[in-house]
Amino acid sequence: AREAALSTESARSRAAAGVGSVAEAAALAVAGDGARLLLPRRLSARASCAVAVRTVNGTDKLFEEG
Repeated sequence: AREAALSTESARSRAAAGVGSVAEAAALAVAGDGARLLLPRRLSARASCAVAVRTVNGTDKLFEEG
C-alpha cells in the first residue's frame, strides 16, 4: 500500500518480499496513515533500516504514547 512512497528499489527485496525496500515499507507501515520517510533506507553489512514520521495536526510525531 506504500509502494509509491518508497525511495529505493532493491531487486533482492523485490524478489523476496514483493516491495522495493522492506525497511522503508515497514517504517511507513508502523508510522501509520500520513507517514513520510524521514530517512530513506540505509544499509550495513548485516542490516538495513529506514525512519518514517507521521504528521498529526501539522506536527511530525516521532513516537506516539498510547
